[in-house]
Amino acid sequence: MARRKLISDSTSELPVEVKDRILECLPTRDAAKMALLSTYWNDAWLQHGQLVFDSNFIESVDQYCDGEGITFLNIISNILFLRAGPVKKFTIKIRKENNPELERSDFDRWCLFLSRNGVEELNISLETASYGKEYKLPFCLLSCRTIKQLIVHALFIDLPVNAVGIFSNVTSLAFFDITFKRSVNGIASSISIPKLEKLAFELCFGINKFEISPPKLEILSVIGSMGNGVEELSIALVVLGQKYDVRFCILSCPTIRHLNLEGFIIDCPRNAPCIFPSVTLLRFKNVEFKHNANGVVSRIIPNLDKLAFSGSCGGINTFEISAPKLESFSAIDVLYVFEPRWLTFHLKAITTLCLSGLLLSRKPVAAAVPKFPTAVNLQVMKLYELSFGCGKQLTVAMQLIQKCPNLCELGINAKKVDQSTCKRQYLQSGHISFSCQFSALTEMTVLVQSCELLWS
Repeated sequence: MARRKLISDSTSELPVEVKDRILECLPTRDAAKMALLSTYWNDAWLQHGQLVFDSNFIESVDQYCDGEGITFLNIISNILFLRAGPVKKFTIKIRKENNPELERSDFDRWCLFLSRNGVEELNISLETASYGKEYKLPFCLLSCRTIKQLIVHALFIDLPVNAVGIFSNVTSLAFFDITFKRSVNGIASSISIPKLEKLAFELCFGINKFEISPPKLEILSVIGSMGNGVEELSIALVVLGQKYDVRFCILSCPTIRHLNLEGFIIDCPRNAPCIFPSVTLLRFKNVEFKHNANGVVSRIIPNLDKLAFSGSCGGINTFEISAPKLESFSAIDVLYVFEPRWLTFHLKAITTLCLSGLLLSRKPVAAAVPKFPTAVNLQVMKLYELSFGCGKQLTVAMQLIQKCPNLCELGINAKKVDQSTCKRQYLQSGHISFSCQFSALTEMTVLVQSCELLWS
């Protein structure tokens, strides 16, 4: 007993900052249990400002709930409202299968408390099992001046017209499955977010109902599916005093560095100035390129060093790029043929190349590879889902590898194939034994998915 008391006393004498750091490393459920060690730890717990109420927490406290009014919602409220200090980080994730269902009044009380107690990082995810029941993000959080990072999932946001002070100090915003509404029909809400650097939308509706002015925006991600109305996206970004609709903003916004677009239609105006002027990383997935006039649209992307395509990128033949700083090119799982002329132009400069085996078997690519220039700077090549049973893929892959004398790393992710079929097709296709003689090659990996090793 004396030994147990000695251990408790020794930990209780730790500095407040150390105790709080220990509590930060524990799940909220276990951090609360530390309050039982001593009054010192109880004080540290009550001042602890990092709370996470997720599915793990809710499952762990279900055993303490009964039919007499004690629910996980009561427990969350008690923990939150007993705070003796600011709650700087708060996460709440409630699923529709959790019982009982969160009442709007409880959620509003939590948000009001947080807005008045210094919350800086907020992650809210609320699912409802009741048809027609929605949770609204309260105005007290929209106008909270302490919030710096905000992630919101499965709520709706009612945006006031010409609101002042919305997200005034937020640097990072992420919206998932959010419906945006506005107070006055037909009038878009205009919002200035002076410190915003990162902005993400995924499966959101009604984002054409407001205009934002983020002079420091660097990273923009818009993800959706082309079947749910995202192609009609018309959100306007006002940057440095100039207003753009969403498509032209993506093309010409002067501050964005990283851009990830999925499920989108991109109009390429023929006479537009330099596009993506500050972008260094550009990813397209399931996008469709269009232009206002017939013919190929050629544009310079001056600072681009990483470019990636995946999914069904339609109309890609109408879009030609010139990226003098391009170092990495990736085309994986591309359903439409990408333009081999891009590689012809950039192959001398890039250092990393990632392609899928299916792409190598496409006629335009197979015809272009033998004419490619020598890739003197290419150091890393990765080939995905390469079929060793397809003679055409192997032929083109070998021709491509031979174009890279300074290759340092080669990775091959191979498809599962039948060994006998693979051997027969390989021999009948007229392959000659191939030896990789690269003095710089230091690493080569071959991964065969769900299959025994290929023959030696």
